[in-house]
Amino acid sequence: MKKRNFLFLFLLFGVSAQAQYGNEWINYNQSYFRVPVLQKGLYRLTTDDLKRAGFPLTTTDATTLQLFFRGQEQAIFVAGETDKRLDNEDFIEFYGEGNDGTQDSLLYIPNSAQPHKIYNLYSDTTAYFLTWRLDGKAGKRVGFYQETSQNLAPEAYHLENLLISNIKSSNYEGMSEGLIYPVGSSAGTQMSYYDYGEGWSGPEWNKNKNYAREITLENVFFNGPAPRLEVHLMGRDHRKHRVEVMAGTSTRQRTLETATFEQFYPYLSKQEILFSDISNNKLFVSTTSRGETPEQPDDTYSVTYYRLIYPQKFDFQTITQKYFYLKPNPNNRSALEIQNATAEARLYDVTDKNNVIRIGASLENSTLKAVVRNSNTSRTLFLSRAPLPVLGVERVGFRNIDPAKANYLLITHRNLVKSAKTYADYRASAAGGRYDTLTV
Repeated sequence: MKKRNFLFLFLLFGVSAQAQYGNEWINYNQSYFRVPVLQKGLYRLTTDDLKRAGFPLTTTDATTLQLFFRGQEQAIFVAGETDKRLDNEDFIEFYGEGNDGTQDSLLYIPNSAQPHKIYNLYSDTTAYFLTWRLDGKAGKRVGFYQETSQNLAPEAYHLENLLISNIKSSNYEGMSEGLIYPVGSSAGTQMSYYDYGEGWSGPEWNKNKNYAREITLENVFFNGPAPRLEVHLMGRDHRKHRVEVMAGTSTRQRTLETATFEQFYPYLSKQEILFSDISNNKLFVSTTSRGETPEQPDDTYSVTYYRLIYPQKFDFQTITQKYFYLKPNPNNRSALEIQNATAEARLYDVTDKNNVIRIGASLENSTLKAVVRNSNTSRTLFLSRAPLPVLGVERVGFRNIDPAKANYLLITHRNLVKSAKTYADYRASAAGGRYDTLTV
């Protein structure tokens, strides 16, 4: 990974009454508890979790509880809140997601230089913040509805979204360094900010070598629309690249595209797959670099990920959680029959992740039956057998910084705070200009 050096930045700025700083969601009179989330799923906070973190269970009105993520209040379920207490058997449930590259785009100039958003540059963990209102008003809660099928024909399939990543971040394998300037040179300099082609990708692959990946498809609905394949390529040297993308069975593959791209730029290949390309529920995807010309000595590139979107039958199998991606239904209501469910399974509409809705369902033998509302547009559903535990809940404090009270800002690293403070004192003095300084 490119080394980042921390420097002092000395900025004079004016403040607008309409300025947004990203901390507008914080009420500095309230207390907050940080809840780490590592992966996608349904999470449960028990009273034991809260006790260990020092949460004031006995004095908190359970109906006022709130949960925030990236500045937005999240819909939560609070068991046993009707008596306004958090008793030993009560708990809080919410839908959460681990970190991805969504916020990393702010590090790139321009933002569009970010090669993909599937993996974060620094951490796979996000932070949700639990608090409670002080005005007695209720916090946002998970919605609920349940309908009967009323002779609606059940949906035959949904569109499975299968993502297979080549990123191995534990040892920094696959970190692309990005453009070298002057562009086209093999040696030079790089920008201090994140640039085109910089970020996580897969291992470096070389010219004239075939790299194949076996993809297993489950419960394919062969009467549905043709599968769609995405292959994310990344240039890993200063040359021009020419990469063949192929797919098919283990013994017979066809060329989908010959991708041409340059330097450290990314390239996303999007191609349709034939059902005849699939054999025994297996699809083989391979790439081979040919170089710009046969004489070109090498052509280094990588594959960041493969994504396969294909029609899949409704089956929960034996897994603990699964997404179902509904295609639009002009009737605006979709009946579902999901095989291999159990009594513990609960169905949620997570299309709007800030406003999760639980969908009531019935269970007949091992088939979960439900009706989904508002399905004239595609819906993302989440089915879970059991919630995930939450680890490491801790109390946090937020410092209320009023930018209008300072006109000289120093940004520094924690290891340089003493030096920054010395300089801030100088800038606040008559010799330094009598600035109202703020060190962050």
